[in-house]
Amino acid sequence: LKLWSHKADFCFAELKAQDSAIFCAAFSPDSEVIATGGLRDGLVALWNGRTGEQLAAWQAEETSGVIAARVLHDKKTLYTTSWNGCLRCWDISEALSSQAKKPKKSVFP
Repeated sequence: LKLWSHKADFCFAELKAQDSAIFCAAFSPDSEVIATGGLRDGLVALWNGRTGEQLAAWQAEETSGVIAARVLHDKKTLYTTSWNGCLRCWDISEALSSQAKKPKKSVFP
């Protein structure tokens, strides 16, 4: 995933961390945080939206790809949805500081 400057026509960062294709990306309202989801590997990653530096990555789904993500305006909460219909709620500050990533809440169909 390439990040382009909206003020000038140049790519300032390329997000590369997942083994499979990045299927979805979500930006915080101020573009400081980017969340991406992996189509085949179920991996979620958080990135610095200004530099493209990876801040955290974790396995969100064991058997399904992440198909949608949303960073809330407070930059504290991330929602992900997967092919299996599961909706998960993540605490971003916990994800940035902890080795074991566990959702705050999961809703299964």
